[in-house]
Amino acid sequence: LTLYQSTFDSSIDIPLTFALHPNFPNPFSENTTVSYTLDEAAVVRLEVYDLLGKRIAVLQDGRQEAGSHAVTFSGDGLASGVYVLRLLSGDRQRTERMVLVR
Repeated sequence: LTLYQSTFDSSIDIPLTFALHPNFPNPFSENTTVSYTLDEAAVVRLEVYDLLGKRIAVLQDGRQEAGSHAVTFSGDGLASGVYVLRLLSGDRQRTERMVLVR
């Protein structure tokens, strides 16, 4: 009788960090994709701000499972310029800059 035990399962790909990745494309003219990873299930909020601190959009607000996530953001109706992405989860937060060009 031979028993095999594996401690690594390659079919499960759970990220080890809480991260907000740079949007793609950046700069963008119409739409851009915002991606982030969660190291554990959590309530998250993903927001877009202008440089004056005004919240422009809420892209995600609610509980999500651990793993990789992506959201499409549309710059329709916004002026060219720099915007800030902010990912919040509990006491953790990450920010990234994105540029909208017309």
